[in-house]
Amino acid sequence: MGANCTIDSAYMKTGMKLARPAVSARGDVVAPSGAVLTTPLINAIMDANILSLCVVDDPALNLPPESRLDDDLLSDGSGSSAVIATPDAWIGESRRVMTAVIREKELDLGTVRGLGNYCSDRVKTGPIFSALMMNDPTANYIHQHTFNSSLLSVAVGEAMGLPPAEVAELFAAAFLHDIGMPQVPEHMWVHQKGLTNMFRAEIEKHVEMGYRTIERLHGDTNPLWAAAARDHHERMDGSGYPDKKPAQRLPVPIRIISVCDAYAAMIAPRAYRPPIPPDRAMKEIIARQNQFDRQIIGRLVQRVGIYPVGCQVKLSDGVTGAVVENHPADPLHPVIEAVKSGRTQKIDLAKEKGLAVAEIIVEGKSPSENLP
Repeated sequence: MGANCTIDSAYMKTGMKLARPAVSARGDVVAPSGAVLTTPLINAIMDANILSLCVVDDPALNLPPESRLDDDLLSDGSGSSAVIATPDAWIGESRRVMTAVIREKELDLGTVRGLGNYCSDRVKTGPIFSALMMNDPTANYIHQHTFNSSLLSVAVGEAMGLPPAEVAELFAAAFLHDIGMPQVPEHMWVHQKGLTNMFRAEIEKHVEMGYRTIERLHGDTNPLWAAAARDHHERMDGSGYPDKKPAQRLPVPIRIISVCDAYAAMIAPRAYRPPIPPDRAMKEIIARQNQFDRQIIGRLVQRVGIYPVGCQVKLSDGVTGAVVENHPADPLHPVIEAVKSGRTQKIDLAKEKGLAVAEIIVEGKSPSENLP
């Protein structure tokens, strides 16, 4: 079997063989792995606006150097990677990979690398909070939550200085940490009246389901993946579940995933409640320093902020504006861009005595309609 390469789709030729599926922005598989490109298939890929493809690298194709794209894998460079270009494609591939893990006991490591690459790129190229998915409280909740937890985990891991290979394994563990949730009856976690004690007890079984699912996978696995599935609800003070493990039994990757999982769950809309504003969610995480690793909380605040870049806020003087910068050493006083006296101004709250953020404006609502 030859090596694989990622190419700009403008350089597609008949006879090329796909090494990974061609996935549209909607998450539809336009052509499966192993398909040989024909003129109709090339037209279908172009119509789906798929910008890059992973193909079998056949020297006979005589591909020019400019046709090849760098994969920039989160791994040590071994193996191939699916190319994920959009959030919708990420969701589609996530669903496919998780289904194969549960039903077929197979983990597509190439696609996991591609999903990780996408998260790593988003962490590097823009405000982290703006990259999070928070649109669908029901149908895609598990996959959106998986994306948010994974992206935050990668951001925190890189901020802590973990080597790329360890960040790659951290991503894989974060991606698989909730693999037990799709196995919980859907009506329990999309219930519109909140969680009853009975529903909560059933949902908590997802950690054991996830652990067993990963333990049954074919091929080599990293023990961290199963540990993340089982232990991401454990807490540093021993108050978590399922085993009330103390801090010394929780390695750093599990601690990272635990913090990011909790924050991601708070800021996402659920069927039974609206999203918790990010400042309230972060302050809740900070207040639970007995449950979460303090260094990891600090790195999350450093990367995301209490008032994340991109959020609309109302100041104590009634002016509204957008957060454009955070001070890592003073996260309560960001830089705001607002219109005052008919012109756009930057207001550095760290330098404005007596002026502060009064509240975050929830999208689509006036300040007075925000959560209490």
